[in-house]
Amino acid sequence: MDRRKAGDMLNSIVNKLREFDDGYTTRINKMYEGANPAVQAAAVIAGGGHPSLRKGEIDGPGGAVQTAMEYALPVASTVPKYIIPAAGVALAGRGVMDIAAGFGGPADQQESGQISLM
Repeated sequence: MDRRKAGDMLNSIVNKLREFDDGYTTRINKMYEGANPAVQAAAVIAGGGHPSLRKGEIDGPGGAVQTAMEYALPVASTVPKYIIPAAGVALAGRGVMDIAAGFGGPADQQESGQISLM
C-alpha cells in the first residue's frame, strides 16, 4: 500500500470517528437544552458536551494558556463520555466474574448426614 492510500484510509477512519463523536456530543447537549446557562456550561466542560476529536474554540487573550485550554477541552470531554462508562462496564464485568467464581466451592457440596436428592 502506498503512502497516499494509507493516508486516505487514515483520514477516512478519523472522519468516521469524528462523525460518531459529533453525533454523540449532539445527543448529550440535547439533554441539557432549556437548562440554565451555568448547567449548560458545566455540560460542555464536565459532561461530555464538547466533541472529543475537535480542538476547542475559546475566546480569550490568546497565547499559550488559551492554546492549552483549547486542547484540554476535548480531553476533559472524553473522560465522562468514554472513559468513565468503559471503567463502569469493566468493573461490572469483574463483579460478575467474582460472583461466578464463588460457585462450585465446598459450600455447594452435600454435607455428611444430609439426605441425598438423587
